[in-house]
Amino acid sequence: MCVLAIFCRATPCEAEEFSDFADAKNAWDAGEYAVAKERFESLLAQSPTNEMILLETHKFLGVTYLFLGDEARAEEQFVQLLNRMPDFHLDPLVFPIDAVDFFTRIKRQNADRLAAVEVARLEAEKAREAEEQAKLEAEIARLTKTVYVQKTEERNSLITAFMPFGAGQFQNGHKQKGIAFLTLESLLLASTVTTFAMHASLAKNAPTLLFSERAHSDYERREKGLRLANRISFISLAVIIVVGIADSMAHYTPYRIAWREVNENQVPRSLRSRTGRPRALRLSPHVDDTAFGVGLGRSF
Repeated sequence: MCVLAIFCRATPCEAEEFSDFADAKNAWDAGEYAVAKERFESLLAQSPTNEMILLETHKFLGVTYLFLGDEARAEEQFVQLLNRMPDFHLDPLVFPIDAVDFFTRIKRQNADRLAAVEVARLEAEKAREAEEQAKLEAEIARLTKTVYVQKTEERNSLITAFMPFGAGQFQNGHKQKGIAFLTLESLLLASTVTTFAMHASLAKNAPTLLFSERAHSDYERREKGLRLANRISFISLAVIIVVGIADSMAHYTPYRIAWREVNENQVPRSLRSRTGRPRALRLSPHVDDTAFGVGLGRSF
C-alpha cells in the first residue's frame, strides 16, 4: 500500500526515485543485504524529494544495517526517521522481532526529544493552518467587498493629437504605441542632430589651402556620407511624425471615459449597498383555517 501510494502521486522526478527504491527493495526481499545497503545508500545520497520514499529508505536501510551487524549506523537511520515522524513504528508482521525491539528501544531512549519535536511540528502545522485560514478570510473579504467606482468623461485636446513623440497615442490611452513612437522619434531626432553637427564641424574644419588629391577625396566621401545620413534621418523623422499624427487622429475622440474607485463615504446613501443592513419594516397578511391577521416583520 505504501509503494502504491508513492507511485500514484509520483512526479517525473519522483518516478525515478521510485524506480531506484524498487531496485533496492528487490535486493532486500531477495536477502541480498549487502547489495540492498549500497542501493539504499545511493538513493539516500540523492536526497529524495518524495517524503514517503525518504522515510521508507531510512527504515529499510536501518534494518539492513541491523542484519549486517552495524547497530550504530542502524541507530543513526532510525533516529533520522523518528526526527521526521516521531510516532513511526515498525510492523512486527513484516520485520523480525529483534529489529522491532531495537527500534522500540531507540524510540524510548529519545522519547523526550521526540516529544519536543512532535510538539514543534504540531505548532508549525497550526501556524501554517492559521496562516492559510487568514489568507482565505482575506481573499473572501476582498471578493465580497463592495467596490464603488465613478464614471467620468475627460475631454481630449485636439492640439495634443497633432503633437509628435507619441503624445496623441498617450492621450488616446494607447500606451504601447505611445512608447514606440516616442522611442523611435527620439532616436531619429538624435541621429538628425548628430549628423548635422558632424557635417557642420567637418565643413568648418575643412582646409582652405591646397591639399592632396587623396585628402580631398576622403573629405568629399565623409561630407557626402554625413549629408546623406542627415537627410535620411530627417526624412524618416518627418515620416514617422506624420504617421504618428495620422494614427492619433484616426483614434481621436473628443471625450474619453475613465473609471476611478471612490470611498464609500463619497457615495450618496441612496446608492450604497444594503448588504448586511437591516431591511425596512414589512407588513404581510396571515391567513389559515382558524384565524387571519396582519403581521409586522423586519428581517436582518
